[in-house]
Amino acid sequence: MDVSTVGWWMVCFSRGNSNVKDKPRSGRPCTAVTPRNEERLDQLICANWQITIRELCTALNIGFSALETMVATLEYRKVCTRWVPQMLTQEHKEHRVQVFPDLLNQYEVEGDSFLECIITGDETWCHHYKPESKQQSMEWQHVNSSWKKKFKMLPSVGKVMCIVFWDRKGVILLDFLEPGQTIISDRYIATLTKLKA
Repeated sequence: MDVSTVGWWMVCFSRGNSNVKDKPRSGRPCTAVTPRNEERLDQLICANWQITIRELCTALNIGFSALETMVATLEYRKVCTRWVPQMLTQEHKEHRVQVFPDLLNQYEVEGDSFLECIITGDETWCHHYKPESKQQSMEWQHVNSSWKKKFKMLPSVGKVMCIVFWDRKGVILLDFLEPGQTIISDRYIATLTKLKA
C-alpha cells in the first residue's frame, strides 16, 4: 500500500468512517464471477497446487480482479511450499491422515491445555556476523580518490548450525553446534536432554 492510500484511509478514519468494505457503485458489473467459473477454478487449483495466478487467468480467460474475488470466495490462500513436507512416502502420508482425527478429538476434549503440550523443533543456519547489504556498504567517493580494494566475503565461514525448539508461548531452547560439527545421534540426544531439563 502506498503512502497516499494510507493517508486517504487515515482521513476516512478520522472522520469517523470505520467501514472497510467498498461501497456499491454504478458501472459495468463483473460477469466473470460465476458458479461455473468458480467450479473450474477449484478444479484447476486441486489439479495443480503450484499453478500461478497468471496461468489461472489464462485458463479461465478472466481478469485478475475477478480471479481474486473468486479465490477469496473459495477461501484459498498461497503458502510457501518450502514449509510443506514433500519428501514423505505414501505410508507417512497415510499415517498422518490416521493420526489427525485423534489429535482433533483430543483438542476438543482438553481445549487449549492440549496446545500447551506441543513442542516443535527445527534446524537453521546462523551467521556469526550480520551480513551487510550493498546499500549499507555504499559510501561517497570523489572522482580523484583512489579505489579501495574489495574483499570477497564468504558467508559460509561464519555459519553455525542452530537447533531451535519452541511452543505456543515462544522459544524454549536454542542449541548451537560447534563449527564443523554435524547432527549425529549422540549430539541430538544431548540436545533433547537439554530440552527435557
